[in-house]
Amino acid sequence: MMKRILNKRGISSLELAVVLALIAIMATFTIPYLGSWLKHYRVVGAAREITSKIQEARIKAVSDNVEWRVVIDQDNDTFYLQQWDSSSSTWKTEGGVQSFPKNVVFVTGSGGSNASGKIYIRFKPSGTAGHNTDGSSTYTETDVSVYIKGETTDVYMIETNALTGRVALSRYNGTGWEPT
Repeated sequence: MMKRILNKRGISSLELAVVLALIAIMATFTIPYLGSWLKHYRVVGAAREITSKIQEARIKAVSDNVEWRVVIDQDNDTFYLQQWDSSSSTWKTEGGVQSFPKNVVFVTGSGGSNASGKIYIRFKPSGTAGHNTDGSSTYTETDVSVYIKGETTDVYMIETNALTGRVALSRYNGTGWEPT
């Protein structure tokens, strides 16, 4: 019986070069898609984050039996949660200011120009919502929509129903809004 002698030196230089060439070819095709994928998910993540923050304000208003609001600063692309403190008659910020990722901004409508100013979305203990743009105690009891856009063509709308307090996230598909 003949014993087969195995090469115990490892892999050859040619084998290593072939594997590295295959990796380089795959990376060449993958990297451009990875960049657009990251841009898309930055704006999707930001849309979900602000939707969650608005839903959190509603839940806290109902469970704490006190008014809560989300302040959306469209000039600085930030938002934060506040609780009404009736003992001092002031709004107290909770959790700090949250910023959007790079190149994710608030816009007007389904792809308009950058939006400016602040929007205050307030929830009563009953779960109903109102909003204003000056931070005063007067709130309009109508639905409010906030739009965000990233580097891609994706535009998302976060809509708060005044009567029910329901918060919905939708994406603009080029012809209309579809729920996400």
